[in-house]
Amino acid sequence: MPMVSLTEPTKLLMTNFLYLSFLICLIRYGQKMHGLSMAYSYIRTIGNKRHLGMGYSFKIIDGFEITPYQLALYLNHSEEVRFHCGGALVSPYHVITAAHCVSGWHADRFIVVGGAHDLNNPDELQVTIEVQDIKVQEFFDWEGHTAIPVNDIAILQLSTAMPLSDAVQIVSLPDQDEDAAPGTQCIVSGWGSTQSHGNMSSVLMGVTLPVMAQEYCTGSYDLGTIHPEMMCAGFPTGGYDSCTGDSGGPLVCDGLLQGVVSWGPRECGKPLEFGVYTRVAFYRDWIEKHNPDTRSS
Repeated sequence: MPMVSLTEPTKLLMTNFLYLSFLICLIRYGQKMHGLSMAYSYIRTIGNKRHLGMGYSFKIIDGFEITPYQLALYLNHSEEVRFHCGGALVSPYHVITAAHCVSGWHADRFIVVGGAHDLNNPDELQVTIEVQDIKVQEFFDWEGHTAIPVNDIAILQLSTAMPLSDAVQIVSLPDQDEDAAPGTQCIVSGWGSTQSHGNMSSVLMGVTLPVMAQEYCTGSYDLGTIHPEMMCAGFPTGGYDSCTGDSGGPLVCDGLLQGVVSWGPRECGKPLEFGVYTRVAFYRDWIEKHNPDTRSS
């Protein structure tokens, strides 16, 4: 996903204050802090943790299976079909992803894979469907010298209905005013890098992250880059994060699709540099306008 740098003076000034405030926030909302989790008995983290022999670094704290609303988006580019971004199934015919994943491309260049777990070893649970149409949020743009994506959300319409099963499910949407409160524990998942500048993961992975208060998120980056339609999640101490290749993937809080992986710092999982997500509740009316199937979700 697109990356920006955090100013060092801001980082140094905020470290102790933000960490203390974060702990107070968790206590206030009565949330239990979980560590790392990953789909189907796998887990992920950023940094040097216990090595389990898969070429990545892992730390087992609280593993559990991820609800299979996560989809893989493939792009046909120069006659090569390859994994491109993540997405979330919100109706049998519709997928929500990041606008920067699909803007500028025709729908017929994409396919969506449901029920995917290990992209290198597809099995009978996987379902592949072509994309029929793409609706990019009309005010999507790249802002500033760091090219931050704003209004970074898009809806994909599938050519046929995605068959639902134990491996393929729909995730519910929040109401317009149903934002995740600071401290809420959320799951972000994807096939992105397991380390900064590392290789992509072929296996679906997820991590539990707390939502950060908007003022802390804004103070962590250059002024003006965090907008009301964005939200942050992560630990002030770093260590766990979404990363390159996770773009478009879901951030799910209490069973609701609250965020879409959008952008973040150049180095994934660093202290006080939180991942930034498109705030789905902000766009609920827009989603319903282009996808009537979600009105009852």
